[in-house]
Amino acid sequence: MIDKILLWGLILGMAALWVWNWAHMQIVLRHEKNIMEMKQRIKMLGEPQEQRCGYCAEYPTCYARDTGVIYPCGHFTPKEALSHGSKK
Repeated sequence: MIDKILLWGLILGMAALWVWNWAHMQIVLRHEKNIMEMKQRIKMLGEPQEQRCGYCAEYPTCYARDTGVIYPCGHFTPKEALSHGSKK
């Protein structure tokens, strides 16, 4: 009698673990699908143009140069903006 109870307990436990694993795999697959969709959206939008200090018109006199500031730099002024007469 105890053997049958233990056997059924093991079978039910294994079934419960299988259902739990299946449910979590469905969640993982749904998240992977969402990640792929987001990657496609990012590819469609393109990457933003970084405002690096090397392209800054005020690089020689800027006190933020060589400090590790890459993007967004509050002191960035594009070289093209100064050549057209407008300043940021």
